[in-house]
Amino acid sequence: TAYTPTPRPAHSVVYTDAAFEPDDPRPAGLGACVYDPLAPVGHQWVVVSGETSPEVLGRWRARRQYIGQLEALAAVATYYTLADGAPLSDGSRSHALRGRDVIHYVDNFGALACLVKGDSRDPDIGRLAHVLSAILVSIRARPWMDYVRSAAN
Repeated sequence: TAYTPTPRPAHSVVYTDAAFEPDDPRPAGLGACVYDPLAPVGHQWVVVSGETSPEVLGRWRARRQYIGQLEALAAVATYYTLADGAPLSDGSRSHALRGRDVIHYVDNFGALACLVKGDSRDPDIGRLAHVLSAILVSIRARPWMDYVRSAAN
């Protein structure tokens, strides 16, 4: 008998990004844009962003720059938050990443490499890569992660 793969719905597209400006009153932020071609018209894009609390930064090893950790955290937060979709005004949900193929763009080579590999020598990014791997397995999402220039993200 021949192997016949289970058909999967059309892929979603995810862009994640982070910012770290140590002199800013709100130094750390995360963001994501998710495109779902299967979502209802007018709800195919969801854009989310937020600040990262000092408590989160305080859990990581002290350093001058946290951009790699934040880029990895943006990916973790996106799959964790949007696994079952974003709430819509009518009470329904869209942008589910569970069981989907995903093209995921990241603009930081270091974070991207760790997320693809699922590990890092840096324990902070390594833990985030482990968490992402666990989330992806549990929600059966299959991302293809690729680099995108910062200006295009």
